[in-house]
Amino acid sequence: MYVKSTGSATSTIYASCKRDGLQVISLDMSGMGFSYTITQHLYDADKADADKTNSTDASFDFRNTHSAWPTDDGAYVFTTDELSVWPPDNENVNLATDVNLYVTGVLKDAHRQGDFLRTWKTSQLGTSSALKSGHYAPQGQAAGVTDLTSINNTMVPSSVHQMYAKGNCLYIAHYAQGMRVVDIYDPESPQEIGYYDDYPTLSVVGGSDYFFRKSISTGSPWYQGVYGVYPDPNRPGIVYAGSFNKGFYIFDVLPTITTPTGVSVSGNPTENPIISWNASTDTGLDGYKLYRSLDGGAYNLLITLDRNTTSFEDGGVIIGSGKFAPYACYKVSAFNITGRESAQAWQKCTQYSGLNKSGVDPLVSENDNTIPKEFNLKQAYPNPFNPSTKISYDLPENTFVNLVVYNMLGMEVALLVNRFQESGRYTVEFNAKHLPSGSYIYRIKAGLFTDKKKIVLVK
Repeated sequence: MYVKSTGSATSTIYASCKRDGLQVISLDMSGMGFSYTITQHLYDADKADADKTNSTDASFDFRNTHSAWPTDDGAYVFTTDELSVWPPDNENVNLATDVNLYVTGVLKDAHRQGDFLRTWKTSQLGTSSALKSGHYAPQGQAAGVTDLTSINNTMVPSSVHQMYAKGNCLYIAHYAQGMRVVDIYDPESPQEIGYYDDYPTLSVVGGSDYFFRKSISTGSPWYQGVYGVYPDPNRPGIVYAGSFNKGFYIFDVLPTITTPTGVSVSGNPTENPIISWNASTDTGLDGYKLYRSLDGGAYNLLITLDRNTTSFEDGGVIIGSGKFAPYACYKVSAFNITGRESAQAWQKCTQYSGLNKSGVDPLVSENDNTIPKEFNLKQAYPNPFNPSTKISYDLPENTFVNLVVYNMLGMEVALLVNRFQESGRYTVEFNAKHLPSGSYIYRIKAGLFTDKKKIVLVK
């Protein structure tokens, strides 16, 4: 299972419950007590529990859910299937429809099988529209499939054991299909960007009509291959993996990344400079970092931008001219989903006549001018509240900030901040006088940092 913190005293457990599918459990550890709520968002693997939603509503059956992992912002959760179906001696399996799926060596129905990585939208769990996409690496085939509609009855399933997400990179231990690396920048459109198959000459032999699995080879267990993966927390791109019978691997994933090209600075006197560069074509690109130096000083990180952004207007600088005007200089680097960063492109400069530092951001906390050492979204106060509460957050670097409040259905009810802000400590007031009583979630995105917390409105 995976435990996702949603506040200082609350957490959400994404539990992979084998044949009972995916279960979401809310924990409340506030005060002196401890309580939990088992939600109704349960996807049932063998359909034994008729009261729970099962994934046949979304065209694909669950098969022995083995692991679960949410995205950083909690908007999506991934699950993996370790098995295709349960053996016939399991009383909860419907033999007529679920087990005898082979006919003349191929599958009767490509959709009635397990062994998928699946992407679910958490705000829609419990509905037939929750399943958004997935990844499937069939036995005997090299690259995995991320378009589930392309799966056909010649693709023999291959078990998925465990996964580990770090930022926008998902590492998958895919047993006999080796280690798979998937780009989850867009969770609803995951893209496999690389793999290492430690059974490249896999020979698929006949399967049993009563057990929906073809063996790796006669007499060999089906669970050979890469069993577990773990990315190094301090060394970007270094991933450790254990294989059932082939030892221990150390992988170097996406070891190089190209320095951005075509960097330029444009604009006229009295305007803000616009820094632009060419879009990178590197596999696994995650975004760009823009650095700035003022009047010959050291280069400091100005802002972190996503992969789709190739220009930035620096609102903190006013372009100037004249023989003795100082210079603002910029460098750009790229980074990939493993966290590796390229070298910085050669500097581009412009003269400036002033800096936009006279105006004070109305959200800046007046009593503390220290620069935070790390990003932090704080618990709103008061909480519970009526009708307003204050939300504070810390920015250790200049970045674009998006702060939004959602109801428990995942619908946006308030946009509190959506603009570039310099490093510092900020506080914003949320007034909910127009909203009904209940629980709400506020979420911040600041560069690559995301976090969310729960608040309760009591009228």
